[in-house]
Amino acid sequence: MIRTTLRCCWLVLLLLSIASPLAAQTDTSFWFVAPDCVFPGSPSINLESPIRLRFTSQSLPASITVTQPANPAFTPLTLSLGANAVGTIELTSRITDVENRPANQVLNKGLLIQATNLVTTYYEQGSDFNPDIFSLKGKTALGTSFMIPMQNVWQNNPAYTNPNGTNAFDVVATENNTQVTITPSQAIVGRPAGVPFTITLNRGQTFSAVAAGFTGPSHLSGSTVTSDKPIAITIKDDVLSNASIGTCADLAGDQLIPVAALGTKYIAIQGFLNASNDQVFITGTQNGTQVRINGSLIGTINAGQTISRSSNGAPQYIETSAATALFHISGFGCEVGGAVLPSIECTGSRQVAVTRSDNKPIFLILLVPSGGEGGFTLNATPIAASQFQDVPNTASAWKYARLDVSSQVPVGQSAFVVNTTRDFHLGIIHGDAGGGCRYAYFSDFQTLQATAAANSPLCVGNTLNLTC
Repeated sequence: MIRTTLRCCWLVLLLLSIASPLAAQTDTSFWFVAPDCVFPGSPSINLESPIRLRFTSQSLPASITVTQPANPAFTPLTLSLGANAVGTIELTSRITDVENRPANQVLNKGLLIQATNLVTTYYEQGSDFNPDIFSLKGKTALGTSFMIPMQNVWQNNPAYTNPNGTNAFDVVATENNTQVTITPSQAIVGRPAGVPFTITLNRGQTFSAVAAGFTGPSHLSGSTVTSDKPIAITIKDDVLSNASIGTCADLAGDQLIPVAALGTKYIAIQGFLNASNDQVFITGTQNGTQVRINGSLIGTINAGQTISRSSNGAPQYIETSAATALFHISGFGCEVGGAVLPSIECTGSRQVAVTRSDNKPIFLILLVPSGGEGGFTLNATPIAASQFQDVPNTASAWKYARLDVSSQVPVGQSAFVVNTTRDFHLGIIHGDAGGGCRYAYFSDFQTLQATAAANSPLCVGNTLNLTC
């Protein structure tokens, strides 16, 4: 609550809003477009399926419906959940209708997920050899200006052909007659680099921009997408490999947030990759943006430029002089996953629920302002404050923990994390060095927004309480 004493006879009232109260990107409406992942002819290994949507309800029961607004032939899918329950909608049998292919065409494959009460959801590419999860961000995912963050070091493994794995971003429109302008940083299938083009999408229609090349430098980091009506974007980098750390090939991707939801302060907590290949990729939205990691200036980037740094086994506290988009590559051994990182400024959640997909190890990454480390529970069991450490170079303002919860969360059940004292951020890193990695953040990515609404004739000396 904010209390202020009026010093003038007229006050502009502010309506304060936040994407979802006290929880992760819980919402009742989600737009999503599923990426096209490979099922290669050589070697013949299933890297594409199963695909599914995972759900966790909050304190109220929820009835969930999944539709394809631009495809009348798509039979709606439904799921009913009790309070604080988990559930799955399988999409594998409809993979041709759901995955967004072919490239450079207007398609009808956007998914609209609607629930009668708040739920958390993510999309899972569940192959044992090429998994990842894409956290759906509800209304926070919607915007009209996007900067595409990607990694530009790892390649799409050339051993997998017919078809090859690719780097891409996929766009879905939420309203009819949406004008979408795309400027690819590198050549995409059917389009040259650096030349803007505009497409028209109706509600639920989609477009896939696929990199023409397979090397890291040919990927699409720094591409821009603008529109005159709200859209959502998914990014993916398929069968990634890096010969310096092993022969793995794994998927990395996530749903993006728009430029309006980006920030200038971030914390990246390393996973379990071999050597020092855990890397964060920082993409600028404005020219002359200075980037500092752990207090040291590492470079200055312009809009669309990307700079990266390895964690070298330690947390990274990242500060930038203007808003930036961060994509983090982490994982196990040489198996990678990718996650868009949330800014730590005015964001976070009081409760987050995620589902364990299989019997591989599952770790939780927790970030919380100092003073909040003693307020956590996992499935109603307290998490000891002693498991938290200071995030270096934050003057002890932030604490983090990386917890193996494999013995506490059965397969198919949820890890329900609550903090009674502070907003926090939660990442999940789930997998092992021989069977792929699922990596995503589930904290609320939306900052507090304030907009002028109306004038109120309140007198000098009155006290106005603002509650958000």
